[in-house]
Amino acid sequence: FTRAIGVPYSKLKSKTVIEAFSSYYEKKLNSATLRSYADFLSDIVQGRILSQESTWHLLDLMKEVKTGSRRLISGFPKQIIFAHKTGTQIRRVCDLGIVWRPDGNPLIVTACVQGYSSLGKSEEILRRIGKAITNSGLLN
Repeated sequence: FTRAIGVPYSKLKSKTVIEAFSSYYEKKLNSATLRSYADFLSDIVQGRILSQESTWHLLDLMKEVKTGSRRLISGFPKQIIFAHKTGTQIRRVCDLGIVWRPDGNPLIVTACVQGYSSLGKSEEILRRIGKAITNSGLLN
């Protein structure tokens, strides 16, 4: 890596990838709270940000997301439509989106798992969150 970027190892501020990401996360760049993401998704689905045509185009794209098949959606009933965006970083895994309930009303869901050393463990927690939402009756 140091050869590729042309910087000697001795000049790096972070000695490991985990240390570099921890430092990056502390700066709170390119991040927001889950509540802020939920508000943003709500504004999108209610047409407050884009034109109606652009809103539906974006939501159609989000419905086709293939990543995260073992995350929230794996805990939802098969017939549920979920327009979402996943995120995977070092020791942080997220799944954020809009679930369409059978009555047509949207439910905004934002969830992240951090601190786990395994992607599989993180995805299992997100699956359990999806299952808990299903079991709560919110999707009926």
